[in-house]
Amino acid sequence: MSDVPRSTPRPISPGGHPHGRPISWIFVTVVIIVFTTGGLALILANWALFWTCFGLLLLAAPVGRAIRITDDTIAWTNPLPGEDENLRNKLR
Repeated sequence: MSDVPRSTPRPISPGGHPHGRPISWIFVTVVIIVFTTGGLALILANWALFWTCFGLLLLAAPVGRAIRITDDTIAWTNPLPGEDENLRNKLR
């Protein structure tokens, strides 16, 4: 077994949050609640509630993009030797 150096988490963007922004957590919580409610509505044959939840889930993608939820992404590796420290930011 070889010694593999442990890496430390670091945000991809300079303004990144290691555990996500509060708005991102609120968004994810709402999506989980809507998904669960839609599943229960399907089981209970409450079609109006099911289709309402389905519509809300379709809106989740553009809303997530609008609040920039993917900016909370964490890189779990250290840069490779010779890699530019800001390479990930340049590629965005």
